Amino acid sequence: SSGINAEYGSGVNQKHFTAIWIKLKAHSSAWPFLEPVKPEIAPDYYQHIKYPCDLQTIGEKLSQGYYRTRKMFVADVSRMFNNCRLYNDISTEYYKCAAVLQKYFINELKEANLYDP
Repeated sequence: SSGINAEYGSGVNQKHFTAIWIKLKAHSSAWPFLEPVKPEIAPDYYQHIKYPCDLQTIGEKLSQGYYRTRKMFVADVSRMFNNCRLYNDISTEYYKCAAVLQKYFINELKEANLYDP
């Protein structure tokens, strides 16, 4: 695509990303992801998870215009879910929340015509 369209597209995408981010934050399964994991809750978390990600951090990046492409936005949100599954056992509430919220996220991407498996 040409430079002008790509530029314009990123502005449109920013609005979509922000709208999806707001919906994710409001979801009943979002509570484990609202802010960075606290070391006092999971002391060894940052030894296992090298690239932490959470909805607060994603929000900060959104406000800085960091997400130039759909791929960048989806990569961060997906990393958040993948980190959760990597660190937590499948039987945990955290793991279940990741599954529910990720399914919701994918549906929201589809609604916004931003889904590209």
